[in-house]
Amino acid sequence: MEDTLQKINNSRKKRRRRRLFTVLGIIAAVLLILVVVGFFVVNNILNNPERYFDSSTVSIATPKPFLTPVIDIQRTEPPMVTPSPIPEEELAPNIVNIMLFGIDAHEDGGSTSGTVPHTDVNMVIAVNFDEKRVDLISLPRDTFTTVPGVNGFYKLNGVFNVGGGLENTEGGFELACRTAEMWLGGISIPYYYALDFAAVVDIVDALGGIDYDVDQSFTDFDGNVFHEGWQHLDGNGVLGYLRVRKEADGTDRSRTARQRRMMVAIFNKLKTEGSLSTVPSLISAANSGIYTNTTLSQTAALANYATELDPERIFTHVMDGNINMFYDWAFSFVHQTERIELIKEVYGIDVQPMGFCSARYERWLHESGFSAIKYIRQGEKVLTFANKFIAGNELSDEDEAIYADCYYAYEALLEAYNEASDWHSAHYNGNHGSYTADEKAEQSNLADNLNAKKQALKEAAKLLASVCGYNGEPLRWTIPKAWYNDSDINAVYVDFR
Repeated sequence: MEDTLQKINNSRKKRRRRRLFTVLGIIAAVLLILVVVGFFVVNNILNNPERYFDSSTVSIATPKPFLTPVIDIQRTEPPMVTPSPIPEEELAPNIVNIMLFGIDAHEDGGSTSGTVPHTDVNMVIAVNFDEKRVDLISLPRDTFTTVPGVNGFYKLNGVFNVGGGLENTEGGFELACRTAEMWLGGISIPYYYALDFAAVVDIVDALGGIDYDVDQSFTDFDGNVFHEGWQHLDGNGVLGYLRVRKEADGTDRSRTARQRRMMVAIFNKLKTEGSLSTVPSLISAANSGIYTNTTLSQTAALANYATELDPERIFTHVMDGNINMFYDWAFSFVHQTERIELIKEVYGIDVQPMGFCSARYERWLHESGFSAIKYIRQGEKVLTFANKFIAGNELSDEDEAIYADCYYAYEALLEAYNEASDWHSAHYNGNHGSYTADEKAEQSNLADNLNAKKQALKEAAKLLASVCGYNGEPLRWTIPKAWYNDSDINAVYVDFR
């Protein structure tokens, strides 16, 4: 009996040992797998950082500002013109585009100007893995722009607000990236980093400040005065330097240049001190105010790539333009020829001009375009109401004719607007110069045609409104001085200050 029990006990011990060895073997195998996987991850981060990113591609077309109708009627022309795709062999090289945004916001969400924070820094970081170079491209915050999928005309720094702002940061940054893509001629920008004031201060302080040759005197937000020359700037000092405008030439051009120089200075400090590997922890040092759609591995891969980057291979650019005051706001109107040359230099592809974001086009909007948009939107209100009325009532032949007249008057004005819009977009003339005699004659004909179509729609819409007993949103045929606050013009209101 005892021998039997002993055998059973010995058998149990052997089974326990086998289970233990099995468990230990599984743990060892898992650890080995983790070590191997970790090795390959670290190896890729060190030697193949581009594997963590999708290279930029030409994925969207440059839209033309055809006015999109908001009522359900048959359309004969598309709301945007799509050019032929760029051939594969002409696509950009192995470049990853990352958008860097600087948000004009304090920790409490307040702004130094206007009622809501904007993206006052809009910079494309083009990382060219093939040529081991980086290009920093500043897009001026006051750039006059349209927004993909949104009716209206905005400043570039307000696109973030159109997409949701601080209440929907993901939507805001995504829309801002899509708009910046438009300015690159359709080259995608898959990634972004965004920092508010507090994050900038936290990161620079965690870095130990920056020794910098200040090119002009300025005062930071704590009231500290900095003079020209080499000196040590802490986080508040760097932020003040990046923000100052009024004490220089008063333009966004000089400020974007300082932003690019400071970016290079921070990179040089990280590289010379061998601290680029600490970039992920520096980002973590910010208590709040950092937004990104990248992963930690991607950030680490970029930091490691930078360790091998020659500072002489960092090139800075600006999508520059004339800053003009038209009617209400100071806008920057990008020089299209220089923009096309810049994109060719960095990406090696040819893109089309965006004449509908020119000073000439903006002048036409104030003279005729905005008014035409207003008439079109009022016509849509009446036709929308009439469609519902017709669904529940039988119209006489006379009333049906009145409806048809309004419908065709609406179509005619929409066509005339798109024709005039297309013409003024094509005749942007680099934002300067006078129209030729032939251009003036054609412009006058377009304006006369547009005005005639406006009056025809107004009369037809008023008559149809009477037939249908229109009691919808009040019809308004004039645009307010603050056109940007009129939802018929700009679908989303943004305080541009």
